[in-house]
Amino acid sequence: YGDHRDLHKEYRRQRQMCIRDRTVAVSDAFSAAAHAYASYRAYEAGAVQAAAGFALVVAASLVGVLRFGYSEKFFAQANGDLADLAAYLGLPLVGFHFASTWAAAAPFVPDAFSFAVFCSAVCAARRSAPEAADEVLKILFNVGAFVVPVAGAAYAAEDKLTLAAIATFVIAAVPIGPDRHACLLGVRKENIFHYLIGAAAIMFAEAF
Repeated sequence: YGDHRDLHKEYRRQRQMCIRDRTVAVSDAFSAAAHAYASYRAYEAGAVQAAAGFALVVAASLVGVLRFGYSEKFFAQANGDLADLAAYLGLPLVGFHFASTWAAAAPFVPDAFSFAVFCSAVCAARRSAPEAADEVLKILFNVGAFVVPVAGAAYAAEDKLTLAAIATFVIAAVPIGPDRHACLLGVRKENIFHYLIGAAAIMFAEAF
């Protein structure tokens, strides 16, 4: 009887984990839809690099939906790789667009191809770094290649909506973070992160 009860406990535990994982699939789906909208609006506005950057986030989010909604086993690696590509290439491409429109930074902006190659090389090279160092590098790289150019260009243009978008992104990334195993007010931090970056993407979309 004891073994039978333990089996029921294990079944309930696995079921609860499955339900919690599906909440990540839902928040990833929201992120995918929001970034797809941002990508479309950026493309319509002629901001091709920003559109491509947002599209990479869409790809990572969609594979996240498959990972947490269908199969962790089959999609975990692809989801992780695309998330890294979104961080090291996707967001910097958005930053590239804003840097090229910012008078103070424009003279120092390389051509788009060289920039994309550089970001891709950094994404590949950081795999040899320890995990803790990789997280620090990811933060510093995104601050320099995404947050600073977006905030600088938006401030110079007095674009309050884009400033609100980048502020929302920073809140999502730093005090919240995509921690799957921690909760804030009973909500998994990774879900809050997805909803906040999705909200930021919608603000970016409306600003284009």
